[in-house]
Amino acid sequence: MLDGLMPKSNNINDFLVLEDMIRNCNGDDCAPISRRGHITETELIRYVYSNLPAVKYVTDQLTGFMFATELFAGDGTEEDKDNIKLKEFLQKRNIQGTKNIDLLKKVDLESAVYGSAGARFLSEEDGIIDVPFNTYVPIRIPSKDYHGVNEIAYYAINTDRKEISSIDPQILGRIASGLVNTRIDSTGTIQLEDTNIIIVPPAQFVAFENVPIEGIEKSPLLNDIQRITFLINLYKQLNTDIVYDGPGRFIAWVDDSVDSELGVSMGGEITNTTAKARQDKLEETRKIITDAMNRFKNSTNRDLLVVNDFLKDLEHFPRTTLAKDLMPYLENEVEIACQLFGVPAQLLAAGRILGNISMEKIIDNSMIGVIIPRRNRIASKISMLLGENLDVGEIHFYAENYADKSRFDDARELSLTAVRASQAQLDDVVDALGREIIDVLERRTL
Repeated sequence: MLDGLMPKSNNINDFLVLEDMIRNCNGDDCAPISRRGHITETELIRYVYSNLPAVKYVTDQLTGFMFATELFAGDGTEEDKDNIKLKEFLQKRNIQGTKNIDLLKKVDLESAVYGSAGARFLSEEDGIIDVPFNTYVPIRIPSKDYHGVNEIAYYAINTDRKEISSIDPQILGRIASGLVNTRIDSTGTIQLEDTNIIIVPPAQFVAFENVPIEGIEKSPLLNDIQRITFLINLYKQLNTDIVYDGPGRFIAWVDDSVDSELGVSMGGEITNTTAKARQDKLEETRKIITDAMNRFKNSTNRDLLVVNDFLKDLEHFPRTTLAKDLMPYLENEVEIACQLFGVPAQLLAAGRILGNISMEKIIDNSMIGVIIPRRNRIASKISMLLGENLDVGEIHFYAENYADKSRFDDARELSLTAVRASQAQLDDVVDALGREIIDVLERRTL
């Protein structure tokens, strides 16, 4: 019935190196690409996220900056009824026991990592729940008002949290005509019987999109594969160096002197000239030489090696890359991760400062050019989900405390004046300044 629903497929030609890592194969152990099972972009993202610590650091910090100030509705004052209603809802626990504000932070974090993530509104009492990346798809229908425009009529969601990529556009027509058995709940959500698919109205769902541009991979972790692969390979090499201290390369020549035990004569001829005897002696010689070379290959600095009679003129070539040579690249990992997510590294206490530029100016520019625009985009998404469902209108973030630092400057100046007044024993002035300081610090700038 639901032949339009299918697992997510992905072209992985650009990700062979990462796939090899995930499949734990290397060299000849890997099957040709035509015989390998494909992996999804979700698997790739999870692998990168799990193997590059800077990615978790940057995305956690980014979400922290987004929600560094509170959300408000109405005029933002403590007395506004819409604002009170919003704040009470955000502090409530949803049907799964998570605070709604924490759920929003989780969705924002997942959208930063995966490129998009969904949030579904259940009710004012039961709160909102998250919908993982790639487990939902929009259902678009031609607009009745505008030719050439497709509108989002519903979202299809896999309630088993499994990936889907498309849904048959005829399903809506089949639902409307009664050809598909359905159940509709009080919110207008449609359950397709005998399936794990629900159809949700747009008012009950919103997708947080990190880079809302069609036609490109939306997750930053899929847009810079070369540097990501490079960093992961550096970590793998470092771990190899710690566990296995390889000596480098050796070149050895096989000695052609007589070995009576094996019956080998000068020139490499075998004294027993029968074909079977010759083959047996050659195989035995190869085995001895192979065993010796494997001992060299797998040796550590704690091993004592003895070279057998078949090897001579052993020559050692030291390793061209040492573990210490890799450290300067890994020291820039946070800076590279910041570039992936479009965040100035200096904002996260990383990166280099070039030229005569003050840190305060860098933070100011970062807040104005990166954090505040992204925060406004998040607030718009939250408004789409909660504004109408809670009947509180538009939702915004309070102004960034750093941008509103004049309040704290004013409070500091008043404090210095209060100290001087206290020294002059002007008690009435001290009391008045104290009340003013409290008023300044509690005042919010919208």
